[in-house]
Amino acid sequence: MRVIIVAVGMLVAASSAQAQQTFNKRMTPSNTVRAKALTERSDFFGPSFFKEFVTLYGGTVRIRWQVRTSDGSQAVSTGVFVGPNPVHDCDTSTQSTGYVNEKCDVSVPAGVPIRIWVQVDSTNGPVKGFIRNAQLFFDLIDETKPATVLQD
Repeated sequence: MRVIIVAVGMLVAASSAQAQQTFNKRMTPSNTVRAKALTERSDFFGPSFFKEFVTLYGGTVRIRWQVRTSDGSQAVSTGVFVGPNPVHDCDTSTQSTGYVNEKCDVSVPAGVPIRIWVQVDSTNGPVKGFIRNAQLFFDLIDETKPATVLQD
């Protein structure tokens, strides 16, 4: 009887220690696809149009997408917003009529929308911009240290 009580006590202590050790998840860029918005979207000049994602965790994600223009005479601009904030490192443009691969690693807070936008740069003529194959790539890792001292 005494052996059983000791074994149960050790099991309870182990479960309690696991419950006290909190693991927070954090995203880190990888080559693992976690979300896809593959359909082709297009529009003429005017307000930008976009693909949109949201993640449950914060961290850094790798975003890949493809853009093109219907007419090589006008450029199509593209980039990324995290919430209301533009990520200028991701801004680019192309005049290619064939799809161009774009890629950018972006730091994202949990629950904040990620928008990949496209806009035709001119109001001259019936030029269309296109976006397709937008994907988020990341792995989730355990973060055992949810905060760091920056200045003591």
